[in-house]
Amino acid sequence: MTAAEFALNALEILIFAGVLFSLYRLVRGTPAIYIFGGVVAIYITWKIAAVLHMELLSEILEQFINVGFIALIIVFQQEVRKFLLMIGSNSFGRRRRFLRQLLWLKREEQEVDVDPIVHAMSQMIETKTGALIAIERKMPLGYYAQTGVALNAKVGSRLLQSIFFKDAPLHDGAVIIAQDKIMSASAILPVSESDEIPARYGLRHRAAVGLSEKTDAVCLVASEETGQIAIVLDGEISVIKDKEELRRRLTELLKY
Repeated sequence: MTAAEFALNALEILIFAGVLFSLYRLVRGTPAIYIFGGVVAIYITWKIAAVLHMELLSEILEQFINVGFIALIIVFQQEVRKFLLMIGSNSFGRRRRFLRQLLWLKREEQEVDVDPIVHAMSQMIETKTGALIAIERKMPLGYYAQTGVALNAKVGSRLLQSIFFKDAPLHDGAVIIAQDKIMSASAILPVSESDEIPARYGLRHRAAVGLSEKTDAVCLVASEETGQIAIVLDGEISVIKDKEELRRRLTELLKY
């Protein structure tokens, strides 16, 4: 094997490993991770069977993998959609962040100041004010922002509270935040039709779950009925106990 062939093979392995790791990060923490692990196990078994010249087992596994490829696209349709949206983002900055993740480089510092958001959410639950905030991460939310009223204003606690005040004209719908800017208010989000969402959660929670099923956005919901704050990510609703937990979780989630 020549040096050029070795370098090409090494590059191919690195690219494959990078794509595989990126897919793993997309499904990590979701039920799809178990399917992902099963697929990887079958693939490794197939390769081992081929190396050991176990022809019958190798043939069966090869046919299973060939036929199962389309089935996997159906099973992982949400994850595949997220992956393709990450690659196809029309923002250079987002592509750069995606490449950094693909190459496992060090994370950049967060671009969203969480303090105004944390303060606003804390104040709103004290007054039992309902709120729905979607914070952009790697995947652009411009499509959903266009359904609301464009603001392009710096994130501020008072501004967020005034938007969600019950008599305010923009209190219905979601606020969409990207890079320390409130892109829009009164935005319409896709409502999840999942049967796994508990009946105690209302339309705001279902809209947050719906967006998190289609994108990697972090959604915050303040419930006017219970006075609780919830973080919604990847279709999962997590109730936040206090202000400090909210700050810690947002700080972790918005480092990308």
